[in-house]
Amino acid sequence: MNNPTQHSLNEGRESLFSLEVGTLYIIEGDASGVFSTQQPHVSRYALANVLVKPYDLETQYAQLPVCAFATHVNAIRKSQGMEYVDFTDGKRQYFIGELISYETKGVERRAFKIFRDSKLHQDIYSIEKRIRGLSSTMLSRPSDEIEQRLKRNHILLDKLSNQVETYTYIPWVTKSNLLSRIDRCIKELNTLEDSFRCMPMFA
Repeated sequence: MNNPTQHSLNEGRESLFSLEVGTLYIIEGDASGVFSTQQPHVSRYALANVLVKPYDLETQYAQLPVCAFATHVNAIRKSQGMEYVDFTDGKRQYFIGELISYETKGVERRAFKIFRDSKLHQDIYSIEKRIRGLSSTMLSRPSDEIEQRLKRNHILLDKLSNQVETYTYIPWVTKSNLLSRIDRCIKELNTLEDSFRCMPMFA
């Protein structure tokens, strides 16, 4: 960054050039505006006071080291789905981002193509609550309702197990922990099914 134009366009984002283009990172920053792009249905989400961490699903987010920082970055993504994100100015945001390279006035620059956090830990927590609720009320529920709930939870757990392996998400809980909790839920559901089959109506 020897010429004035290059320095000006990249000022505050110099450490992004130490990262590998095309690699996924976790980025957090303060929302600072949404802007249109030349591509339809694609917007530029500006972030300020940005920290960048490696995308490592086996290390809990709080323990991940900061590998780069920037006073501001451009985060590019399709607008679809972002209506569910509270992008109020100043609100801290967390995304998975693929580092991309582009040019402005002949100067190489850096930005992120971002993906929303799938928040799988919240989905698993909801199923854990459902299983506990079903276990405590099974004797008072109609048999057909119990069967439907057991089947539905199995379907949800199968789906979540696949998502843990294929979706991008921030490791608020590590991947191994998520898989362990899913396995525990499956075992608890199987135990509930065995108990259900042994109830008097099936004797």
